Amino acid sequence: MQPALREIKKELVHLGREELATLCLRLARYKKDNKELLSFLLFNADDLPAYTTIVKESLAEEFTHLNR
Repeated sequence: MQPALREIKKELVHLGREELATLCLRLARYKKDNKELLSFLLFNADDLPAYTTIVKESLAEEFTHLNR
């Protein structure tokens, strides 16, 4: 049985900066989705309009290559 999110939060509060960084990096290495979410939270979450523009441009470019 896995602990509830509340229990995980309680444990995270007791960890130091290095331990938290290590856990984050382990999660990022574990799965591509985790890495993408961590990247978004670190680098793009504070400017959603700019991030949305970047994603739209990227998708438009990918669709252009698809239609060839």
